[in-house]
Amino acid sequence: KLKLSPKEIKIFKIELSNGQIARTISEETGTKVLTIQSMHNVSAEDFNNGETYVSIMRKNVKAVKEALQ
Repeated sequence: KLKLSPKEIKIFKIELSNGQIARTISEETGTKVLTIQSMHNVSAEDFNNGETYVSIMRKNVKAVKEALQ
């Protein structure tokens, strides 16, 4: 049976969610919450700051890489 420590387990939430479920799980288990961008919306501020599909996907890759380390 595989056993992982809470520091080895990551929980993902979608950027537009309020994160309450992920936060509750995190608080109860000591795990970390990471955000995944769903690409449903890009704020005007992000757009004006040069966010693109590729830059947002790079953030997702960074989050997944962190979760797998």
